Amino acid sequence: MVRTPEDYLGKTVRMEGPLAVYEANPALGIDYFYTVVIQDATACCQQGMEFIWPEGTLPEAGTGLVVTGTFAEYDCGGLPSYHIVADTVEITA
Repeated sequence: MVRTPEDYLGKTVRMEGPLAVYEANPALGIDYFYTVVIQDATACCQQGMEFIWPEGTLPEAGTGLVVTGTFAEYDCGGLPSYHIVADTVEITA
């Protein structure tokens, strides 16, 4: 997904990890970026996968989540960016 995101467009994905919240640049028209932090198989490295959840309210940062939704592209200040459009967000811890 990191190297060839276009291969995953429109596919349903599921990710699990803690919620991380980052302030966005106000010029983008977005207040915050919401991500799930995903560990690799050896837990030495991590990647944050951005998501949006139009239907719900999110818990505080650090809360464990399982997010399921569709991988999609969007314009972020003139640059192509990718996120998960969440269908469900479940709290795990």
